[in-house]
Amino acid sequence: MLLFEVLFLASLMVADEQNFMERAYLDELAKQLRLEPSLKAQLERQLAQPQPPATTSSAPMSWMNAYRREPSVLRHRTRPVNPGLIL
Repeated sequence: MLLFEVLFLASLMVADEQNFMERAYLDELAKQLRLEPSLKAQLERQLAQPQPPATTSSAPMSWMNAYRREPSVLRHRTRPVNPGLIL
């Protein structure tokens, strides 16, 4: 996969295609990257297809899983903050 295809796919993943301005951005990006209309459509279809779950180890993501399971532990301080503390 070429860099411009990856760039378009990354933008496609985060953009809301239902939003007019974001759809216009994607169209302009494809134009500036000189993507063929058939390739653009293929990439959009590829992203729209449901992907099977990954079978690789999830060890690198273990901290994210802990963050999702125990948000209060990771998001909040364990000690109260001194309101008189000036940073």
